[in-house]
Amino acid sequence: MRAPLPNTHTKQSLAPENCIRQAKKCLMIGNLALLLFMLALTFCYIFCPIDDAVHRLLIGTLIAVGAGALVNQWGQQKKGEKDSQDSLWFSTVVNNIADGILTVDTQGKILFASPAMEQISGFTPDELVDQPLTVLVPNHLLERHNATFTRIVNGRQSPDCSQRLEAALKQSNGQVVYVEMSYQESLFQGQRVFVGILRDISERHRAEEERRKLSLAVRNSPSGVMITNHLGEIEYANPKLLQMTGFSKEEVIGKNPRIFSSQEKTSEEYQNMWQTLLSGNRWYDEFKNKRKDGSHYWVVASIAPMYDDQGCLTHFVSVQEDITSIKQANQAMSDAKEMAESALKARSDFLSNMNHELRTPLNAIIGFAQLLESDPDLPLSPEQEEYTEQIMQSGQHLLALINEVLDLAKTEAGQYQLTPINAHALSITKESIAMIQHLAEQNGIQLKLNAICEKLPPILADPGKLKQVMINLISNAIKYNRPDGEVTVNIEVVDTDSIRISVKDTGVGIPTEMQDQVFQAFNRLNAEGSDIEGSGIGLALCKNLIELMDGGIGFVSEEGVGTTFWVDLPQAKG
Repeated sequence: MRAPLPNTHTKQSLAPENCIRQAKKCLMIGNLALLLFMLALTFCYIFCPIDDAVHRLLIGTLIAVGAGALVNQWGQQKKGEKDSQDSLWFSTVVNNIADGILTVDTQGKILFASPAMEQISGFTPDELVDQPLTVLVPNHLLERHNATFTRIVNGRQSPDCSQRLEAALKQSNGQVVYVEMSYQESLFQGQRVFVGILRDISERHRAEEERRKLSLAVRNSPSGVMITNHLGEIEYANPKLLQMTGFSKEEVIGKNPRIFSSQEKTSEEYQNMWQTLLSGNRWYDEFKNKRKDGSHYWVVASIAPMYDDQGCLTHFVSVQEDITSIKQANQAMSDAKEMAESALKARSDFLSNMNHELRTPLNAIIGFAQLLESDPDLPLSPEQEEYTEQIMQSGQHLLALINEVLDLAKTEAGQYQLTPINAHALSITKESIAMIQHLAEQNGIQLKLNAICEKLPPILADPGKLKQVMINLISNAIKYNRPDGEVTVNIEVVDTDSIRISVKDTGVGIPTEMQDQVFQAFNRLNAEGSDIEGSGIGLALCKNLIELMDGGIGFVSEEGVGTTFWVDLPQAKG
């Protein structure tokens, strides 16, 4: 419960109806006494024998004067009744007007408050009277209020000068409302007072604040905003739109938006736009516009119709985004893609020709070398046999290199066709180990195979290409191992979806700074000067082949300890 403000003594002097009631009572008593006096004189004048003419004249005069006084009193009573009626009308208006009325003196003390003030402030009139005006002022505005009130009190405006202002008013519950106040200086019993009429404008203030925020948002929007009337004449353009177009505000207001047109839209496109808008729907599209300097820019625009409360079309609002940079980037990407596709086709054509031009003579060289080596009619000397063997090894190495290059090119170009089938990882791994076993023996490397069980679930893979991958990984583990080292091949179930085959060596490991280059084509990781054969293509090809089988490939390596490459392949379903 809110406690009433102190100092709430009786204020009868400010209530006109109380004064009127007291005046009527006094007037009635005076009239009654005067009437009794006149009746007594009249009785004496008529019934009492008075011989003295002077006394009779005196009594008659008193009667006349009394009658005149009574008549005059009667007239004054009528006038008082008229004043009373006027006061009643005034009181009725004051008590029922929706606007609040306050009267304050030059010290800021409230002298009178109308009933409507309770609706506006939450304080009753009795709670406000004799209180300082600051009881209605928010705390953060006290300093400003005091300065303003002092300026008003010390002002030089005439008493008839009316002033109007807007102010924040603190309610009894501490909430702040906004009021419009007009006030006028007046004189009451020789004292300067200020009479103010207050109207609650909180709703209007909130609406104006919303409009202000909206206007600020539109003005500072990173998008171009334009508003036209129903005839298509520009009424507003925000700074961003002016920046986009290069026009000034004065150059666009009142003009048709076609001043931005690049003249590339067809009449059918314009017709479609207007049909969409006039049907009450939002229109959205990308198109090219023209700046003031003649240069073109791309925008994505949204245009929506606006209607008044009666449903009549009044305006169109357009929001535009400059997408020129995006369009340029997309065009650059398209051009780059086209160039890449052209280069890829050229490379594919080149490799296709190379496949024929290189493979054919190499096969011939290898074939003739084999004939020389095996012809019993033309036996070779030991020196000739050594040369022939070198020719065959070099030719086979070069042929293998050509095949790898061609395979890599095909996988990168998406021309490689794989046929994944249900396959068994264990059997493919065993076959791969058997094919590379002689290399391990030549290098003194111990080759091991570990499998969790013999009945591993089948995998979905191309057996031939998986064997190619495994041979590549195992041969690398052998070639880059230390003397008398080990290579261990593991097969395990990773989860219900995949099986992992890993190849672990005991070699020197891969330097940390080079590990991000492992799957780059033609990168041998500083092994170019060594006597280890290789082209730097194998791991890149392995990665492409595994990914074509919906698998994954990776590695972990530690210098001086070794490297483990692993391949994950999906389990066959059903």
